Amino acid sequence: MGAIALASALEQNATLQHLDVSYCHIEDSAVKRLAISLKSNSRLENLFLEGNHISSTGISSLIDCVYDAKSIDTLLASNHTIRSFFSSRKIYSPSLPNTPANREIINTLTQVLSYNRKYAVKEAWLRSEQNFARIRACKLLRCYCESRGERADFFMVKFEAMGENLTPHILRWIALSWNATNIYNFIKDTPWLVERRV
Repeated sequence: MGAIALASALEQNATLQHLDVSYCHIEDSAVKRLAISLKSNSRLENLFLEGNHISSTGISSLIDCVYDAKSIDTLLASNHTIRSFFSSRKIYSPSLPNTPANREIINTLTQVLSYNRKYAVKEAWLRSEQNFARIRACKLLRCYCESRGERADFFMVKFEAMGENLTPHILRWIALSWNATNIYNFIKDTPWLVERRV
């Protein structure tokens, strides 16, 4: 019941930036509810969840919160402000054994959160739509690379080295994979990729 009330409060949050609910006996169902509420929260930067009973199912909910790749609309509507779900570098949960599959899912969460951190602005009043546009573009380009079967750990290198050259391929992929009207949203979010450089 406490996690449901917390999730409802987070949906309305306009001031809280850091919340530590470590070792509070939170389980996957509560994490899923928290993750859903965070999609409408653009203020919270850190939600620390160490020591709770979170399995790979709960970690998947956290990934969907910040990188929901079911469609271009859900991807662009993901949370772009949360920077961390765990205060330490190593994620600890008694319900998350150290297996190759769990390491992979943790690695995915860490990589996706790195986009939120990379273009984050510390002072909230300095945040602009351009910061969020860059984060959305990174996530969109990652999704594009994954759709081509490319490894995610090479993604940022590709984006920074050849982002402009990838643009025609990404636009075609958006048109074929999702709705062609979403090309406008991509161009709006990534003007630096589509502007011709002299």
